[in-house]
This record gives sequence, C-alpha cells and structure tokens, in this order.
Amino acid sequence: MFFLVMATGLSACASYTAKLVDPIQTEATFRQRSLRNPQMRAYLAANAAPEASTHQESLGLTTLTLIALFYNPDIEAARERVRGYA
Repeated sequence: MFFLVMATGLSACASYTAKLVDPIQTEATFRQRSLRNPQMRAYLAANAAPEASTHQESLGLTTLTLIALFYNPDIEAARERVRGYA
C-alpha cells in the first residue's frame, strides 16, 4: 500500500509540455552530424581528446563521450539559451 501511495504521489509531480516536431528539420540536423564537422573537431581539441582522429576504428571512450556531449540535444538547447543572453 505504501508503494502505491508513493508511486501515485511521485507521478503527480511530473509534468509534460508538448512540443511540435518538424521532421524535415530533425532529418537535416541528424544529417549534419559528422566526425568531420569542423566545430566538433575544435570541440574535441579544446577538451583534450587524446585519440581524436578521423578514423572511426581508433576512437576511444574519452573521444566517444565528447562526441556524444557535443551532439546532445539538451546541451545544444542550453547553448542556445546562453547565446540568447550574450
């Protein structure tokens, strides 16, 4: 019974805001993602990715993590908010 009350209470705290998805923009964004992206390469260099290269076979955990962070949509949204304040 306790768990049911807790689950109900916790689910009441969640909120959802619907956002429109533009499929054409989404596809274009995904197609722009590349290991050869100059901005991504500069990001890797600035964050000292030791094994950064253009060969996919040689990417290590650090580089893969930095690439995932660079292309993370939540971080991109935060970058846009920061640009709006500058």
